[in-house]
Amino acid sequence: MNMMSQDLLRTGAALLVLSLAFPGSATEQVEISSVAEHSAKSITEAEILEHIRYLSSDDMRGRASGSKEDRIAADYVAEAFGEIGLLPAGDGESYLQAFEFARGVKYSLGEGNQVEARIGESLVSLTPNDDFRPFPDSAPAKGLEGEVIFAGYGILDRDLKFDEYAGVDASGKIVILLRRTPEDARSGGLFKGASRRLGSFRRKVDTAKKAGAKAVLLCNNSTSESKADQIPSLRFLRGTGETDIPMFFVARSFVQDVLESIGKDLQECQDAIDESSEPRSFEIPGVHIRLVSEIKKESPPKGKTQNVIGMLRGRDEKLAEEIVVVGGHYDHVGLGEFGSLSTKREIHNGADDNASGTAGIIEIAQAFSELEMRPRRSILFIAFGAEERGLLGAKAFIEKESVPLKNIVAMLNFDMIGRSENRHLGVQGTGTSPAFADLLPRLNDLAGVQLSLKAEKKVGSASDHVPFSQEEIPTLFFHTGLHRDYHRPGDDWEKIAGDEAARTTRLGFLTAYDLANREERPVFTKVEREGIGARVRRFFGADDESKRGFLGVSPLSLEDDVDGCTIQVSEGGPAELAGLFTGDVIVMVGGKDVKNFEELATLIRERKAGDEVEITIRRKIKVKLGG
Repeated sequence: MNMMSQDLLRTGAALLVLSLAFPGSATEQVEISSVAEHSAKSITEAEILEHIRYLSSDDMRGRASGSKEDRIAADYVAEAFGEIGLLPAGDGESYLQAFEFARGVKYSLGEGNQVEARIGESLVSLTPNDDFRPFPDSAPAKGLEGEVIFAGYGILDRDLKFDEYAGVDASGKIVILLRRTPEDARSGGLFKGASRRLGSFRRKVDTAKKAGAKAVLLCNNSTSESKADQIPSLRFLRGTGETDIPMFFVARSFVQDVLESIGKDLQECQDAIDESSEPRSFEIPGVHIRLVSEIKKESPPKGKTQNVIGMLRGRDEKLAEEIVVVGGHYDHVGLGEFGSLSTKREIHNGADDNASGTAGIIEIAQAFSELEMRPRRSILFIAFGAEERGLLGAKAFIEKESVPLKNIVAMLNFDMIGRSENRHLGVQGTGTSPAFADLLPRLNDLAGVQLSLKAEKKVGSASDHVPFSQEEIPTLFFHTGLHRDYHRPGDDWEKIAGDEAARTTRLGFLTAYDLANREERPVFTKVEREGIGARVRRFFGADDESKRGFLGVSPLSLEDDVDGCTIQVSEGGPAELAGLFTGDVIVMVGGKDVKNFEELATLIRERKAGDEVEITIRRKIKVKLGG
């Protein structure tokens, strides 16, 4: 599932909880034959887990788009489609539909990076990557030197009457700061509801600059997810964007050595701030630091990946040209080089996201192949590539128009169907067609799903059904919800609830069976979209959203080749009301440059609801010239 974890669109959940008893309806109902029920029961936990175990093994190294393992995963799905008997529907006589994607800018450290500290009579030199990394888009340091102060978390907030620069002189100094806010270590207290706004990298460096600092050294607080001395990747550190002063992330052990020189202990300093919610800033005499940064930036060649597409041809002479799409992505985030919610550079196996949905697609195709009679409509099974790069596989399929889009009657998307921490199966998009009103509860008992069914009329904006919905195709998105391993290394196959994944897949099969056999095709109804950012915030714990400003946009792609952020605009949001359109490129917010989505999100999060902000865009338009 594509993270777009900092989506600026904020909407309510507006869930409609459906009764699992058949409520009766005037809409068309397809009788589910005993043969179809029997075929649904052929979808088993053992088979689901077999696929997931293979696709999410360490050998697959997270199935990053364009990698060798990405192609191995695609070949695995293609081979399964062939064994099932689906017709190849990719390029030529192949199951594979190739496309290219931008990999984005690659960052690396040059040869000249230095952090040196003269502590009394001793000279301490840190090792690049192991002990420190400069923030890649911060101002360069070319032999910058200075004295040092410790300013806690680097917070200055007039409303909270909390100023960690009061009582210390930061002018011309190098400031050492802790990551995040005191709220991360103690629940409740002064910073409740403001930790994200005050704890962002950008906020810290801007505050330090205003206080007169000429550089910032940031280290983990002791409650950070990573080990105390683990240094985040250069890609992760891009979140600040361009800054006016240099900023470095340094090992906590180095900061401890600096503080020990004046008889201080870093953990005791942090605890004092956390427990009292009062500043504990001080100067560090006798320490002099020298900084040099050198970042290399290059645009690598475009990556190559593929969708995997197989067709089950319908039997009905009249309806066979109409198509039900059953899809879900097979890629994930590799070693966490992009899209990860962890700072750890480890294999992200992506068992739930989305080996589970890929397994479901294969098993639904298998169940259809066991029917005595093929469905009336054709069914197109698609394992999408590069979803984690911004729904690129689904977009490529739409753009290539391998089949006429007008012939697609519905799209069922399976993304993260293997774990449910709240005992719910969510199905989004029930509002995209009146035909869906009673469909799921009617079929749920037959599928034997034991999770409570929640049907959501809105359409999520961060998975492969979205490009289809934008083409006014009715969509349903099957999803068992987020969990603590979402886009983290811990998303392993052993944590999959195989029985529930199998039952959810049976429900998906019966839904596709109904849609492929009913007389009339579903009629499309336009509904609102909800971004994954809203879901991530609700699950992982959001700040006081009612007070924080939002713009009403999400990134159109996380892999832009442009400086700025190409946006997707939500209906009725502030951006649309101000005249912004999907495809616009935001290059500046409030006078500050925007190079990517992380920078845009940071600049918007710093503001409150009701604030006015000047936004600069770069727009391409087509003009038909007169004669």
